[in-house]
Amino acid sequence: MGNNETKLTEQKYRPKEVSIQAECLPNAPRDRHTTTGLRVNPYSGLKPLISSGEELAICSPTGEQDTTNTNNESEIAKTCYQDKLLPKCRELGIPIEQQTIHYFLSNFVLLPRWSNNLGHMTYLMALMKTPDSTSTFALSLSAVSMGAFGNRPQSRSLRPRAFLKYMEAVKRVNTALRDPELAKSDHTLASVLLLGMFETIYSDKAITSWNNHMSGAVALLKMRGKEIPKNPITRQLYLIVRAQVIPYCFAQSKTLDLPLDWWMSLSVPGMHSSSDTNLKVVDLKSKVDLILTSRSRSLAKYEQVVQLARQAEALEEEYVTWIAGLDAPWLFKTIVWNDRLPEEDEDSMCFPGKVDLYGGMWMANIWNMTRACRLLLSQVHLRCVAWLYGPRDYKTSPEYHKARVHCEILIADIIASVPNFLGGVPEIDDDEGSTAGCAFPCGEGSRIVRKGVSGMFLLWPLSTAITSDFASVAQRKWMARKLRSTSACPRGG
Repeated sequence: MGNNETKLTEQKYRPKEVSIQAECLPNAPRDRHTTTGLRVNPYSGLKPLISSGEELAICSPTGEQDTTNTNNESEIAKTCYQDKLLPKCRELGIPIEQQTIHYFLSNFVLLPRWSNNLGHMTYLMALMKTPDSTSTFALSLSAVSMGAFGNRPQSRSLRPRAFLKYMEAVKRVNTALRDPELAKSDHTLASVLLLGMFETIYSDKAITSWNNHMSGAVALLKMRGKEIPKNPITRQLYLIVRAQVIPYCFAQSKTLDLPLDWWMSLSVPGMHSSSDTNLKVVDLKSKVDLILTSRSRSLAKYEQVVQLARQAEALEEEYVTWIAGLDAPWLFKTIVWNDRLPEEDEDSMCFPGKVDLYGGMWMANIWNMTRACRLLLSQVHLRCVAWLYGPRDYKTSPEYHKARVHCEILIADIIASVPNFLGGVPEIDDDEGSTAGCAFPCGEGSRIVRKGVSGMFLLWPLSTAITSDFASVAQRKWMARKLRSTSACPRGG
């Protein structure tokens, strides 16, 4: 089936209640675009449930889980890496459902091979082995797997089928949300996260309803109450929501919804303090938004804005302290300087300037998340400076000059990290002591770059850098090209 036929088939099967808006990446937090997505928020019915269950403690997931097998993820990962959980699926006769699941696990799920990293979407392996009374989770996983698989040039004909699965999964999630017990199930929360991921990877030219799914995930957490979950799988799901709520709040100018201290209390051993600082930046932005929306000027408000500016400076110091305390394996190093590349070459794997090497892509991702938040923190600080300087031009202030230098360095560092995700830097041999080891649960080889997860990791940092006032025109063009080429999942074979 050709591309034109595939598009016609998608239009035929696309229900009317779904509206897709073009010309921007699904996850890009850009104020100049609006997100429409589902015209009817499938999670709007959660509001009465939340209000009635606000004080409830967290209930156990539907179906008992064997937590003894999920505590030691590193052991699971080593077994998966060596023995391959699933067979090759390129052979003829393998059902398409099995092929798509295999493809998804071997492109998006990272299991930690060592104890000092958390991997990516590791909860899937445990939930796939536990009972799911409504099959909502299985259908959601099937939809996102087929959506990712259908992005390959030779598999486009699967896209309409993937979308139908997605719509059926949305209906089942809606049904589960009407049942207070099912609404508190880990399978339901995981389904919502997977449906949001489907919106991100289904098309490289669409903004859809990722925001609706994200708001639904936060609502499900509120519904469970404020007790910290002890179940390791539930904790992983909470941490996924916590990580995604940061770009969500920035993109939608929303508050954290739940108390900052509660979000921070979800941290587990091995997590970096920068993740807590990222949350503090979101909280500070909410306070600045609240105060600066009013045009009134008074002495009391002046003092408030001064305090907010100082808080922004203190948070930047927290990042500096975090960097100073990192162990040697977490530090990156510049391995080459490309001074002969033309800036107009948007297709080049590297941008003119330096290329940095990290101990692993997972490490580079942690660094870039902090850089994105530091860029936004600088923006928040400059808003305070602009208000304090008004009606004078704040761009003449020393604070603005300092912010320009600071942000230009952050943007250059994000750009210099891209080859660690898309290829172009030497491989790190994890078996020789690297502390960044991750493994896919199935598939051939252990190469992580240029896979679906690498595109997912790049989306928000590049989207944040590209919208910064301090990015050059050439940098914006190059980053936009990288965003289009990755689009959260591989387009090749």
